[in-house]
This record gives sequence, C-alpha cells and structure tokens, in this order.
Amino acid sequence: MPYNTTDGSFDQILTPNDFKTLVGTGHTEAVVYYEVYQTDLAGNVSGKAVDSFNVSLAISPPVLQSFTGDNIVNLTELTQSQKLIGLTVPGSTVLVQCYAWVNAVAVAIGSPKVAIADAKGEWFVTYTSAELNALTANQSQDNFSAYFEAVSSKSGQQSQPSHMDFQVVRSVPSLKGTLVKFDANGDGANNDGLEL
Repeated sequence: MPYNTTDGSFDQILTPNDFKTLVGTGHTEAVVYYEVYQTDLAGNVSGKAVDSFNVSLAISPPVLQSFTGDNIVNLTELTQSQKLIGLTVPGSTVLVQCYAWVNAVAVAIGSPKVAIADAKGEWFVTYTSAELNALTANQSQDNFSAYFEAVSSKSGQQSQPSHMDFQVVRSVPSLKGTLVKFDANGDGANNDGLEL
C-alpha cells in the first residue's frame, strides 16, 4: 500500500476483517510476512525491509476454577445446588458438559449448560440437586470420579476443550473400636479425655 508522507513516517491500520483475510477462511493462525521499501521523488527505490508477525484468532480454552470449593461433592452437597465457576475471553459463550465414569466409560450427564462471560471474563453454571444426583445413577460404588468439559466460542471461533475432574463421595465414615474415658492427671477419675 503506497504512502505519500512529508515527514518520512507512515503507519498501516489493520481491522479485524483484515486479520481474518490474512489468516484465511477455515484457519485460525498464520504467520504474516511484510516488506517495506521507499521510493523517492526521483523514482529511486530503496532496499526492502522484511519482517513478520503471528496472527492467532483462536480462543483460549476456558479455565474451570472451582466446583463446591474443593472439587469434592459430599452427601450434603448432593442435596444442594452447586456452581461451577471459571474464566474465559470476555463476552464469549461457554458450553459445559458434565460426564461421570460408569464402568470405565465416560457417560454424559444431562444436557450441556451455557454461560456468557461478563466483561471480566467470569462465568458460572449451576447444577441443581436433581442434576447432581443424576451423577449417581448406575454407579456401583459410593465414591467415584466425574469431570466437566467446557469450550468457549466467540465471533465464529471455538476454543479447544478444557477439563476439570471432581470426586463424588457418598460413603460415610464410621468409628471402629470403643470410646474409653481415661485419667490423664492421676486423680483416679476417668474424666480427662476420650480415646478410641
């Protein structure tokens, strides 16, 4: 693109559509090479300066930050709604699917959930108690693994999927043995503590 300048400076503004054109239809990344040369008023042409830059239109996978605070769903949490929270490109749409492992096979649980990231890129989806309990269907064990898979999309581009594992723990701990009072201070009274 030619420029006529009086002070020797120039610039080239690239629009979002320019980047799409540079990358090409059906692609998300490219290395763009460019060259700069000068022609003076007498028609003399300078040598060329050649350089390149990378263009990436790919959206980064969403970050899945926390589920139930510790990524472990216990018996009490199975009776309450729980939020999966995360971060992604602001304004993008996040699609989340939950899977449970059943006999070493990943089984989709329910329908995918959709969230829209706010201006800070923060998003969340909520799982109801009924949805959480659907995780336990066909489970032969009280404790098992599950995971979330999420993708972000914006302006016709979709990220690679990201994953986050979590555990469902339905087993209840049980005390074994007998609680016994003991005498710690030697006064003859077994009232100083308990041991199991």
